[in-house]
Amino acid sequence: MIAVSEKKNVPDLRFSSYKQPWSRNKLDELFDISAGGDIDASHVSRKRNNKFPFPIYANDQKDKGFYGYSDVYIFEGGVITVAGRGVNIGIAHVRHHNFYPIVRLLVLSPKINIDIKFFEYEINRINFFLESTGVPQLTSPQISNYKVGNPKLGEQKKSRPFWVR
Repeated sequence: MIAVSEKKNVPDLRFSSYKQPWSRNKLDELFDISAGGDIDASHVSRKRNNKFPFPIYANDQKDKGFYGYSDVYIFEGGVITVAGRGVNIGIAHVRHHNFYPIVRLLVLSPKINIDIKFFEYEINRINFFLESTGVPQLTSPQISNYKVGNPKLGEQKKSRPFWVR
């Protein structure tokens, strides 16, 4: 949808009411970045119930990484998760609810007021190149250096593709 010109730092196709150039920010300027870890089996259930209401997410593409349910959570909604390991590396999903991340799933918590659906789209456009002889892995320090386009909040909300509104 939006191709950003490096010279002008604005999209080639843009709403006419927006004139300011987009800034380009490293992800760690916009987000606190952390990684999920392990979860004790006593906190995991395959079925959701009153005791286990919180989703657990991993690095899988199927069902947006859904793994099961937990009786504890680490993150509240309003964040983006990014697969940090395996063949689905770099795939981003917005999470609007409390959850528990496992298996090196990266969690990006906004530092400022931004439209996380816009940045989910921007992150999914990144071509993460990682040299690896084993299982590919994207770490917090590695992802923190990638840059994304960052227009003003109003343009973020208006510019995100129709399928993510």
